[in-house]
Amino acid sequence: MTPVGQYFYQHGQDLLANYNLLIDQTKQIGEREKDNYTLKLGYLRDFDTSEFLQAVTEFSKKYPEVKVRIHSGNREELFRLLRDDRIDLNFSDLRRAPSNKYVNEYLTSSSFEIVINKRLVRGSKKITSHELAEFPYILIVGNSEKDSELEYCRTVLGIESNFKLVETYDEALMQVISGADIF
Repeated sequence: MTPVGQYFYQHGQDLLANYNLLIDQTKQIGEREKDNYTLKLGYLRDFDTSEFLQAVTEFSKKYPEVKVRIHSGNREELFRLLRDDRIDLNFSDLRRAPSNKYVNEYLTSSSFEIVINKRLVRGSKKITSHELAEFPYILIVGNSEKDSELEYCRTVLGIESNFKLVETYDEALMQVISGADIF
């Protein structure tokens, strides 16, 4: 064998050994990650959880090797966790314009619900948005989200009226139905 052949043969053997080692170690890492992977989900505390939990249950049945960890929080907390790579997916409403930093997918749509006591509309079947702006508002919000929700209603929705804060839909509905003087 010539010196060039000897050199090529020796280094070729080293390359093949390193290549095989690289393939084996990559497979081992992949198997460890698959076995130990945890999908970290963020879920808005104010949302109804029934559909979400059903989806997580079905996912867990289909992919039992993936552990699922759910973090429930308010909007700001969840977006901070997403930004800091501490959650993989954030199920929340989109209170701001979609961000180019994330993939924004609309899974469902919802609308605002306005419930007005009959005595406040005085027999009218229609009400204008200008008239609506003068009504007192009941805002359903948890204590930890109070400040951000009030800011959103005032700055984004432009509502200047006073708010009565309640924690549940049922509590708000009772206030409206009873015609309670909420201020």
